Amino acid sequence: MKLTMPSSLSRKNRYALKRFAIKLGIILLGALPQSRMPWGFGKALIAVTAFSALIDIFLAIYFRERPMSHTFNHWDEAAAFIAISLVTLALLKI
Repeated sequence: MKLTMPSSLSRKNRYALKRFAIKLGIILLGALPQSRMPWGFGKALIAVTAFSALIDIFLAIYFRERPMSHTFNHWDEAAAFIAISLVTLALLKI
């Protein structure tokens, strides 16, 4: 008998969270080699996360997703990428 934990997240929410985690992993892997460049890891991370937020906004508009939906969607991903970009920007200014 296989024991599994019941999930409180719907299938769509789990899919969106996995999609966000994969995108974030790819972004971090792409920004990491930039640490040796003159602009550094932080500025590369800001640029790529901001651009990813723009792509998610365009995808949300294309798929006609509602910003205040009950499930995670591209709007939520865009907000998370903007937050990561702004936090990184704030940390670079300190």
